[in-house]
Amino acid sequence: MPTASLYALSSYAGAFGPVERIPVGEVAARSGQSVDWIRRLLLAQGLPVDETTLLPAHAVDDAAAFELGMSLFGEEATLAFTRVMGASVARIVDAAISLFYGEVSPTLSDATELERARTNERAGAVFAVVPMVIAHSAGAVLPAELGAGAVDAGRRRGSDRHRGHRLRGPGGVDRLGRTPEPQGPRPWLCRASSRPPGTSPPPTGDGW
Repeated sequence: MPTASLYALSSYAGAFGPVERIPVGEVAARSGQSVDWIRRLLLAQGLPVDETTLLPAHAVDDAAAFELGMSLFGEEATLAFTRVMGASVARIVDAAISLFYGEVSPTLSDATELERARTNERAGAVFAVVPMVIAHSAGAVLPAELGAGAVDAGRRRGSDRHRGHRLRGPGGVDRLGRTPEPQGPRPWLCRASSRPPGTSPPPTGDGW
């Protein structure tokens, strides 16, 4: 196995514990959905798959969560939101990789392979807490966005912030490819990654 792959493996092991992995077809069977539905959902997250791809078993729970969202918001709108979420996750991962390259990688020029592997494992362990912090941040921001004052103001102006709009990208372009509507974009959907979801920077010998 190439050295760079070993470094990447050590960082991954530090961030993520062992999980059961199952084929896409098994995810579809366990979730009661078609394989095409699962593939479309994963693609919206920026995760292209084929019949050889093995997914974490918790993808079954993810599929159930998205099905719940689709039952409320509709399939197309939920997939559009999922694309925004996938782009946001890609940006966070990019920022984490850049942080490692900028602050840690320069210190490893004279390190041994074992030292590099251990450093990558430590970095992976630090990254493992990021989902928890994101969940806490979302829990703090959402009440502020949906507080009584914001809701009352939205009602007075026809709920033009939180209702009645399509999911849009930069410039007000409808993410579903439909003609823009006159009300304007939702602020929380106007950011998108400059890098397509599912892609990553080229690997280097330092691992991350």
